[in-house]
Amino acid sequence: MNITKDTLKTLRDQGWARIPSNVHEVDALEARTLEIAQRLGTPVRGRVRSIVEVLRPTAPEAAHPASLSRKYGLDAFPFHVDTAHWTVPARFLILSCVSPGEESVPTLLANRDDLHMSDEEQAVAKSAVFLVRNGRNSFYSSIFISGRDFVRYDPGCMEPQCQDAIRALAFFSRERVMPYVEKIDWQPGESLIIDNWRVLHARDAVNQNAINRLLFRCLVV
Repeated sequence: MNITKDTLKTLRDQGWARIPSNVHEVDALEARTLEIAQRLGTPVRGRVRSIVEVLRPTAPEAAHPASLSRKYGLDAFPFHVDTAHWTVPARFLILSCVSPGEESVPTLLANRDDLHMSDEEQAVAKSAVFLVRNGRNSFYSSIFISGRDFVRYDPGCMEPQCQDAIRALAFFSRERVMPYVEKIDWQPGESLIIDNWRVLHARDAVNQNAINRLLFRCLVV
């Protein structure tokens, strides 16, 4: 599919862009999700080894061992970027709504450039050390890296190694981020492009009325 110039401009300007809900067949929506990803770069496989993955609310005991669902279950997810456990996180994230659930559970977006971090906070985010858990490929890193354009942040896989790192976690807490958040209330068939280097995302808690919420996800490098 063609991504319009207006969509690309919105993506550049604010870090995300919505594509209206004009596809409702599941197979067609999966195909469109992949097509959007191919227009932006190279789609890659996620943790479940699929190019287009299915995201659904999952209790901890049924979740992938390295996923946020394993740690947070149906509770609210913290703000994070996807694939923070990679040496270089995925460039873009494509989400498409198969079903929003009977009760809306919005996706929350926050552009790091809108958080008004002080010079001191940015310095701490560059210097504070975290252990990034990725099995045998685990490594040490900071949230911001000099000379690199991406933010690396996911409390699900990043363990603070010093007091400054514990302090840095608060820079992206819900209390700190929520005043700058854009809420995406999903419509069936809608797609969302997220600049995963600039924009953190989160999810509200899921109750039984939203347990059938279902999204497609595709990662792009």
